[in-house]
Amino acid sequence: MIKKTAVPLLIVGCVVIGVLGYAYVGGSFYSKHEAAFSDVKEMQYNSETFMAVFYEPACDLCQKAEQVFEEFSEKHDAKAVTVNVKEMDENVRDPLMEENMSVPVFYYFIDGQLAMRIDGYHPLDVYEQGLEEIKSTWERQSDEREE
Repeated sequence: MIKKTAVPLLIVGCVVIGVLGYAYVGGSFYSKHEAAFSDVKEMQYNSETFMAVFYEPACDLCQKAEQVFEEFSEKHDAKAVTVNVKEMDENVRDPLMEENMSVPVFYYFIDGQLAMRIDGYHPLDVYEQGLEEIKSTWERQSDEREE
């Protein structure tokens, strides 16, 4: 009797653990917003306003910063893309990419133009202060162009 119930319980237990594991991994900010570097370039070309985060899955600071990036995206209704640098073509040559880039790297684009870059992990208020500064500068420059 025990053998007959143990096997189905073991199978059910494995399925439950698998589903919970998939929900945890599949629900991360990075995986929900995963994009290729070419997607970032296309968004720039299309003059979109968005945030991009370059990260490595095994990076402790990237994992620590994930919640901050998610909160920033939600709080400011910012379109977000994340790029796993380990999956990028190593021959990419672009001003966004530095040879010895440390991750995570946070980029904020306004109308496709790079407006802010912050390297490393920081508290949410650092990103928010940066956003306020660039928005006021962007508005001031926009007003000057209209005059």
